[in-house]
Amino acid sequence: MPTGIAAHVELEEARGARFDRDGPRPWRVVTVAMRLHRAGIIDREQFAWCERYARACEMAPWRVSRLDGAGGGHGSSSVTPTERQLRAAAFVRAAHNAAGKDAKLLYAAVVKGYRLADLAILGGWRPKDHETMARFTGRTWQRVQTRLAMVIERCAGGRG
Repeated sequence: MPTGIAAHVELEEARGARFDRDGPRPWRVVTVAMRLHRAGIIDREQFAWCERYARACEMAPWRVSRLDGAGGGHGSSSVTPTERQLRAAAFVRAAHNAAGKDAKLLYAAVVKGYRLADLAILGGWRPKDHETMARFTGRTWQRVQTRLAMVIERCAGGRG
């Protein structure tokens, strides 16, 4: 089982990959959107929207907060976002507007790949006293998945 940062996200062994029996096994992150799609909770178009949203979040010019160069650094006054970055930022902004108060939950699930227990806490649910995380996840996973599916449906429906 992976350790370090890999232990903090949902993982699965990469099937079909060739690896040495004694070497490290290939693992890949499985987002909640991927799990929702595999379970048939969201359809292919909604899953494709999630993939587009994740790519747009990675492409959006988060670090370019000021175009006048007040941010400092080498050549920051000449840094301007590309047309693709601006379109990505507009797509992300529209998604967050459609998600409303659940924008952080959407971002954490689709882009960051948070575990269901972490998403439940981000969604406002809390573990009971002396409750293990496994029990907490078992108690809240259905509500988290339902809420995320509704947010994804709402956002993907307005994509046009």
